[in-house]
Amino acid sequence: MARKRRIQFPGMMAHVFSRGNEKKDIYLTDEDRYRFISYIQSSFSKFDYIIHAYCLMPNHYHFLMESKDGRLGALMQYINGNYARYFNWEHKRCGHLFQDRYKSIVVEKDEYISRLVRYIIMNPVKDGFVDSLYRYEWCSYREYMGKKGFKITYTDWILRMFGKQRAKARNRFRAYLAEENGEDYKALEVSELRDIVLGSEKFVNKVAAYLKKKKIEVSESALRTTTKPPKDIIEATAEKFGVTKQELMSKRGKWNYARRAAIYFVGKYCGCSKSEAAGIFGVHISRVKRISDSIKKERRANLSLDSLMRSVEKSI
Repeated sequence: MARKRRIQFPGMMAHVFSRGNEKKDIYLTDEDRYRFISYIQSSFSKFDYIIHAYCLMPNHYHFLMESKDGRLGALMQYINGNYARYFNWEHKRCGHLFQDRYKSIVVEKDEYISRLVRYIIMNPVKDGFVDSLYRYEWCSYREYMGKKGFKITYTDWILRMFGKQRAKARNRFRAYLAEENGEDYKALEVSELRDIVLGSEKFVNKVAAYLKKKKIEVSESALRTTTKPPKDIIEATAEKFGVTKQELMSKRGKWNYARRAAIYFVGKYCGCSKSEAAGIFGVHISRVKRISDSIKKERRANLSLDSLMRSVEKSI
């Protein structure tokens, strides 16, 4: 069976990851990890690309890469191929090290990027592998914090999202990593299984046009938008809850379920920060998380509320 063609073009941002064959470990020792990093370091002189975030886990790895020359396939063949040959020789084994080829998801350069960086860097903590990133050498965290690292991560672009002054930006970035992000993790884990493109509707349509031009066939379900305009979320919530948009936006309090649900949905599906959501609904930033947490908890115990919220999610 012919292999599916990869999506690659100059300037492409991609979430790249690969797992061990049969989910087995691909790094057995620190020497293995150092060798893998060394192939990344040597690849910079052969390919024009930058890494915005990475993380090495026992049986898989994650990268957020920006391929400036559009040669992502050749780049990953260089890294994975060299490392697999080393690993098999070092550990006296044969056969495939990685499960199939690497997987890549084309990602739009928008606010979603910061969420993906957090997902990648926090992998060791999320999986319970470590309790503190300070103790983990094999991800981008130390480089973002200005500590000694392997100097393979380009941190400037992401940190500028958190402020112009480097020290303040790092503090804000550290706080952002520590935020509750269970919904993000679930969404991104689903994305790994099903998506080839993540972004706004305009971006997805642009990539779809490129695929059509190159005669690359993909399923429509694999082309997914990650963000919705707040206006669309609010209107959909008002309609399903049977209230007007004005009522949703103006009536505050515990019993305005539509408003509370809309605040939750805007944070989850619009890619808005807490401060942006607070501005949309005219509440203090500290209230955004409390409202979102309370409506999530309440829907688990209230079947009618859960049904309404599910209907909103289906419509958006």
